Amino acid sequence: MPDSEGFDIYAWVKAQPTAALFAAAQTEKDDDVRLPAMKYELGKRNDALSMALIFVRSSYPDQRAFGLEILCRFGVDRHKSDPPFFENCVDVSIQHLRDQPQVVSTAATWALRQLGGPKACSALIQLRTHADPEVRLAVAIGIGNQYPKSPEIIETWLGLMDDPDKEVRAWATFGVGTLSDESSPAILTALLHRVDDPYENAREEAIWGLARRGNVVGLAALVERFETDVWVNGDRDAACEALKLNTATPEELLSGLKALLAP
Repeated sequence: MPDSEGFDIYAWVKAQPTAALFAAAQTEKDDDVRLPAMKYELGKRNDALSMALIFVRSSYPDQRAFGLEILCRFGVDRHKSDPPFFENCVDVSIQHLRDQPQVVSTAATWALRQLGGPKACSALIQLRTHADPEVRLAVAIGIGNQYPKSPEIIETWLGLMDDPDKEVRAWATFGVGTLSDESSPAILTALLHRVDDPYENAREEAIWGLARRGNVVGLAALVERFETDVWVNGDRDAACEALKLNTATPEELLSGLKALLAP
């Protein structure tokens, strides 16, 4: 593939035959622009679906993994228009969860994360203690797609909030703090524990989750951020939710937060 200044990757992928695009995507190393463009284009082509179904049955692990990724894109797009096809995509992904080597089972996990639905969510929860942090991260993210949030989902997030991997902790804290509205003692304790997390993203998610619930620790942290003018969008959103406002200036939010903390 050409690699020169001004090269239009989007025009290039549109001009490629599906088979050539499949081959190029499997060797492409640019995960920021080129590879996503290739996968997006493949996800729109009907003949790419036929190739994905062939790939998931390949004897080559990398092809099975790539086939799962492309297949799940079609499943997501046809979630409402073709429920039987969607369910088949979920079933195929579940069948590959124990596939070896790890690259295939990890791809199956991320496919379930994108597909969503009760069956995918249940399968992901079973992987919450998996040895691979990439799999546990897919679990933390993927179960957030299921509504309403069942006790099993909340319990899974609470466990992952103590994960040794910082990204897993951050996503699990986001799930408990923002995607769930529950305020049980276990949830508040878990959020308070994460306020001192060494990873900034996890700390912020904990603060926002506490503030949303009117907890003084979260509210006080937001006041400090607004007073020192180092607030970010997440601080603003959490403050608005705590104050039950759709929008407000930083000055209005600071004043409202202080009023909530007043004796």
